[in-house]
Amino acid sequence: MSIRDQELGPRSDRRQVALGRLWWAAPAAALVAAVANSGVYLLAQAAGALPDDVLVPTAAGERPLGIGEVLFATIIPIISAAVVLALVARFARRPLRIFWTIAMVVLVISLGAPFSITGAPAEMTAVLLLMHVVAAAVGLPLLTKLVRPNRDAATESTVRQGASK
Repeated sequence: MSIRDQELGPRSDRRQVALGRLWWAAPAAALVAAVANSGVYLLAQAAGALPDDVLVPTAAGERPLGIGEVLFATIIPIISAAVVLALVARFARRPLRIFWTIAMVVLVISLGAPFSITGAPAEMTAVLLLMHVVAAAVGLPLLTKLVRPNRDAATESTVRQGASK
């Protein structure tokens, strides 16, 4: 056990994640991230950074970027992240550390997608990159915060007593 682990308590514990909370934490985190990205989209649209003549690939073919595509591209990755978190929490000793490592690798890889849009001006690419970062920066910390178990009163008082000694 490292000095940091001794100072902060047992961190190599699957109890870092309350799996039963994922059923509501995942949609909540996805919704908050979607609202944040919708704000980015609306500001960028108003600023003219998202031209209608540039087509983006969607499930229905290529079309101009719309709010529906933004919502889909925000909600599905956050829900997918929750599935990954559930799997990691089930099998890993340090689920949050491993989850964050996986999440950051996936984020970095996802940053390549905006560059693949043919004919996208630099400002559109920048907005799309920003949306990737916003989704991760808003949705993932909220997801991991919401799935942490609450400390009960007995545990809390024991921690306080131990800290005061």
